[in-house]
Amino acid sequence: VTYASSSDKISINGNMVTPVKPGRVSITASQAGNDTYAAALPVTRSFCIKPEMPGVFLTDINSASPLLTSSASEGNQWFLDGVAIDGATGTAIRASGPGIYTVQVTIDDCVGDLSSGQAIIVTGTENNVSHARIEVYPIPVSDWLTVRFDDLPGKKEAAIFNLNGALKASQEVEGRETK
Repeated sequence: VTYASSSDKISINGNMVTPVKPGRVSITASQAGNDTYAAALPVTRSFCIKPEMPGVFLTDINSASPLLTSSASEGNQWFLDGVAIDGATGTAIRASGPGIYTVQVTIDDCVGDLSSGQAIIVTGTENNVSHARIEVYPIPVSDWLTVRFDDLPGKKEAAIFNLNGALKASQEVEGRETK
C-alpha cells in the first residue's frame, strides 16, 4: 500500500505521516496489483489537523484601549464575553470595553480550542476630573472595602466586578466615602 497527498499540511515518508500545519488534509491509499492480485481501488480519507490553542498577549495596558494579540498568525476570531466580535478576525484587536476577551483559530473547517480568557477591567472617572483622587482600601480586602472620593461633585457609583467582568455589587454615593 502506498500513501499520497497533495497537501502541504503533512509530510509522508513511506507509511509514516507527520503533521506540518493545521487544516483539512486528504490522504489517498493505493495498492498496485501484481501477477496474482488485481489492483485495489484507491481510497481517500479526509481529516482535520486541529489548530493549537492560541495565546493572548496584552500590551498598551495603560491606554484607553489595550492591544490584545493572538499567537496565531491566521484564522483568528475574537470573542468578548463568549460572543464573537463582528469583523474581529485579525491577529490583534484593541479592547473596546471591559470584559473577558478570547480568540479561537479556524483553518479550513478545522476549529481549535478557545484561548484562555484575558480580563480587561476599566478603571477611572467618567467626567475626567483631573484633580480628583479616589482611594480604595484595605488591600487585600477581607470584610469591608472602603472607597473614598476626594472632591468629586455630585452622585458617584462604586461598583465591584469579578474577574469575568460580571457585576458583583454596586452602590450610589453622594458623599465622599462608601463601604
